[in-house]
Amino acid sequence: MAQINLALLSWQQAEERFREQPAILIPVGSIEAHGPHLPLGADSLVAEAVAVRAAQRAPALVVPTISYGYAGMWRNFPGTLSTDPKNVRALAGDIIRALLPFGLRHFIFVNNHSGNEGPLELVARQFEAEQGIVIAHFYPWRIMAHLYARLFDDYAETGGHGAEPNASVLMYLFPDDVDMARAVADQVGSFNGFAMKGAGRMDFEGVPIEMYVDMSKINPSGVTSGHSFSATPERGQLLVERTVEALAGFIKAFRENV
Repeated sequence: MAQINLALLSWQQAEERFREQPAILIPVGSIEAHGPHLPLGADSLVAEAVAVRAAQRAPALVVPTISYGYAGMWRNFPGTLSTDPKNVRALAGDIIRALLPFGLRHFIFVNNHSGNEGPLELVARQFEAEQGIVIAHFYPWRIMAHLYARLFDDYAETGGHGAEPNASVLMYLFPDDVDMARAVADQVGSFNGFAMKGAGRMDFEGVPIEMYVDMSKINPSGVTSGHSFSATPERGQLLVERTVEALAGFIKAFRENV
């Protein structure tokens, strides 16, 4: 099988592969709390795993993962490494800018962290306006949550940050880094009498409103809703396979039509 990891190619091998006009997959994640049972690098680990598997099925190369993202709401949980959003924007832009001179035109952010969406959209908008380059954004966790809700009937009860589908997917991909003995259920509480629903979200008399409160003030665990007690690696495998299939299919269509 051809090498799909750009960092493991020589410059001459990269030059040869670039002639094939592969899509360039840019995994982006974060290092932040995902509950006491899941690794801090969950977002980055899964983004890279999905990108690599998709590139093995479609004409694509994977650049080294941008592992750091904006995770300021988790900053008081030990091990969280949050970076300024402008750094995410700058690094993503630098990667694309470095590859454009070699004729590459199909870039896809395989971004797995909501805090990166704003900076990455700004990068994409800038390149479209200035270079005529259309950049796509593929969000594995979001796609997996959509698939989970269709495939399993307990998503309304189990779904959430640090819950499902996070646990099942990580149990499949990185079983040695998951400690289900530490798993807990949703522990998001209230803030000054307001019922909080997660990072920056609240419910006021049935109306959803944003209020940006540090997660350590309302949540002791990093699990913002749902739970992982029904998680299984088999569920994780199905979700990963379906998500990889979706990305591989999109890569082919993106190269053909954009």
